[in-house]
Amino acid sequence: MIDVVFPGGNPSAFLAAARRLGFQDIAAVGGQREDGVVPAVLCSPKDVMKSRRAGALVLVMHSAEDRFAIEKARPDLIFGLEQQPKDFMHSRNSGLDQVLCTLAAKNQVAVGFDFGSVLRADDVERSRLMGRMMQNIRLCRKYRVAMVLGSFARSPGEMRACHDLMSFGISLGMHPQEAKQSLKYLESRGRG
Repeated sequence: MIDVVFPGGNPSAFLAAARRLGFQDIAAVGGQREDGVVPAVLCSPKDVMKSRRAGALVLVMHSAEDRFAIEKARPDLIFGLEQQPKDFMHSRNSGLDQVLCTLAAKNQVAVGFDFGSVLRADDVERSRLMGRMMQNIRLCRKYRVAMVLGSFARSPGEMRACHDLMSFGISLGMHPQEAKQSLKYLESRGRG
């Protein structure tokens, strides 16, 4: 199982924490390939092809160019889709729809669910984020889009155990097998 983290130049502390929490490896944004560390790159949709040549996992955060990112750039993972500024008048704006899900399934782009954003949010924003995540999980299941749960921690203290992340996914509406697969998905993509 792999957890996605932002180590900021200190992957050894994150790797030690990950091993204590039940993860074999970490996908470290900005990290170098070494034992237990799978390098990952956070880039804009326009820089995906250049980043892919480096042999790292390519992550893209939600932006106004989500359709371009999923359809043309094809990163390994797109996350933060739930962080929309406002909901629509009569429905939730979760950042994902049937068109994006169809493209993500076709182009093998996984949708990431960021536990760190829920952890850092205040009470009202936390409930909005979790509601949007629930909607996105239902859409991903319907259109067979790969899902990835991760702590997306910026410090080792924000990391959570793999069974805690699985429980988080189950509480959002994932089936237990989906939650387990969401923690293992990056293993096949990150070994290069």
